[in-house]
Amino acid sequence: MENATQSAIQFAAETGRLDFISALLAIIALIWAISAIPVFLFLKYRAETVARKAAEEELETLRTKVENLAIERLEGLLPTLINEYMELAQNAVSGDQADEIAHAVSETYEDDDS
Repeated sequence: MENATQSAIQFAAETGRLDFISALLAIIALIWAISAIPVFLFLKYRAETVARKAAEEELETLRTKVENLAIERLEGLLPTLINEYMELAQNAVSGDQADEIAHAVSETYEDDDS
C-alpha cells in the first residue's frame, strides 16, 4: 500500500500534475481568503448596528426609569417643600425691614474696609 502511494505521488510529480494541484489549491485558498474580507466587514457592520440599536433601546429604558423615579421623588417631597415655603412666607420681612438689613450689612462692610 505504501509503495502504491509513493508511486502515485512520483507519477504525479513526473507528469506535472502535482504542481498543477498545488497551484490549484493555492488559487482556491487565495480566492477563499479574498472573499472572506467582505464577509468579515459585513459581519462587523451588522454587529455594530445590532449593538448600537440594543444600546439605544437600553438607554431609552433607563432614561424612562430615571425620569419616573425623579417624578416619584419630587411628588414625595412636594408636601415638605410646600410646608417649608409656607413657613418662609409666614416669616417674610417687609420692604422697610429688608432696607434696614441691607443698610446694616453695608455698614458692616464699610467698617471692614477702613
